[in-house]
Amino acid sequence: MFLFFLCLNLNSKNEYSNYKDPIWADAAGYYVYLPATFIYGWEPGAMPLDWPQKLGHGFEIDQGTGMLSTKYSVGVAIMELPFFLVAHGFALLNGNADGYSSEYHIGLWMAGIFYLLMGLVFLKKYLVKRYDLKFVFVTLFFLLAGTNLYYYALNSSGMSHIYSFFLFSLMLWLADLLVDNFKLKYLLLFAFACSLCIVVRPTSLIYIVFLFFLKPTLFRIIIAELIRKPVLIVIVLLIAVLPLIPQFIYWRYSSGNLLHYSYEEEGFDYLLNPQILKFWFSTKNGLFVITPMFVFALIGVFMMRKKNRLDSAKFIVLFLVFSYIFSAWHCWFYGCSYGSRNLVEYIVPFSIPFCLFVQQTFRSRFSSLRYLALTLAAVFVFINLKMIYKYDDCFHGDVWDWEAYYKLIF
Repeated sequence: MFLFFLCLNLNSKNEYSNYKDPIWADAAGYYVYLPATFIYGWEPGAMPLDWPQKLGHGFEIDQGTGMLSTKYSVGVAIMELPFFLVAHGFALLNGNADGYSSEYHIGLWMAGIFYLLMGLVFLKKYLVKRYDLKFVFVTLFFLLAGTNLYYYALNSSGMSHIYSFFLFSLMLWLADLLVDNFKLKYLLLFAFACSLCIVVRPTSLIYIVFLFFLKPTLFRIIIAELIRKPVLIVIVLLIAVLPLIPQFIYWRYSSGNLLHYSYEEEGFDYLLNPQILKFWFSTKNGLFVITPMFVFALIGVFMMRKKNRLDSAKFIVLFLVFSYIFSAWHCWFYGCSYGSRNLVEYIVPFSIPFCLFVQQTFRSRFSSLRYLALTLAAVFVFINLKMIYKYDDCFHGDVWDWEAYYKLIF
C-alpha cells in the first residue's frame, strides 16, 4: 500500500495525451497489443484513427487500410496482461472499456509495483546466501531509493525496464538453484524466463550470456542433463518458444514474414564511434550524473579482486560491453528518459558487487570510512528523489547543460 501511495503521488503530476502520459510513445507501442487483441480484435479501422497522435506515435494506424503497426516487441504486453485483464473488468463495470481510461493506467501502476517487489524478493534470495541479511536490506534500499529503478517502477511502468528487472532477478535466482540443486522445473522456468526476457527487450541477450560466464558450472550442468536425457532438448525448446509465438504471429500479420526487423532505419549508428563519455557523464541522461550511486557498485567490483580476480574481470567486461552497446545506439541518450534507463535491469547483476561494497565498508575498522560512505549514499538518495519529483519526464537541456541539471536539484 505504501508503494501504491508513492506511485499515486508521483503520477499525480502526469497528464493524459502528452509526453507525461504513462501510456505514451514507447510505452504505448508496447501496450497496444492488449487493447488491439482484447477490445478491438485487430479489425482494420476498429481502433480510433487518432490514437497514434494521441499516444505519442508509439504505434501507427494506416489511414488507408486501418491496419495497426508497432515496432516494439510483445514481451511487455505479455507481462502486463494479468493487470490489463483486471483493469478491463473494472472498466467494463464503469462503461470505460476503451483500453485507455484511468482503470488501465492504474493497472499499469499495479504491474510496476508487483514486478518491482517480486524482483526485489528474488534478488534478496540470491544475495542473502552470500552476504549478511542486514547488508542485503541496506543494498536493496539504496538501489531502489538511489537509482532510476524507483522512477521506472513507480512512474514509467509502461516501459520495458521494470519487467526486465524482474526477469533478470528471477533468472539470477534460478541459475543459482540449478547449480546448487538441479531440477527439471527450474530448468524449464529458466528457459521460459530467458526467452521472455529477450521478447521484452532483445538486448537482454547480453545478460543471459553474462550469466553463463558468471556461473560456468551452469552451462556444464545443463548440457550434461540434455545429453543424459535427449528428450529434454525438445521439452526445453518447446517451453522456450512459447513467448516467441505471439511475436512471430504479429510479425507475420504486419510484414508477411515470421522474422522482421521492425526498427527499420533505427539502429546502432555509433558502433565505430560509441558515445561512451556522453553516455557516462552527460547531463542529458548520463549514467553517473543522474545515478551517482552506481559508483559504489564499481568500487565493489574492484574490491572483489582480492578474493576472486576472475569474477571481478567478468563484471568489468559486462560494464564495458553494456556501455559500448548502449552508447552506440543512434539516440544514445534514449529520448525522454530519466538517466540511463538501460541501467535499471542491470542493477540486478551489479547488486552483487554493490552489496560487497556495503558489507566491507560497514565492517571496516575505520569508522570515518563508514560515515563517509553513508553520508555520500544519503546525498545520492536525496539527489535522486529530489530530481525524480521535480522531473518533467524529459531533460530539456543540452548534452552538457549543467545549469539545467542544477535546477533539478536546487
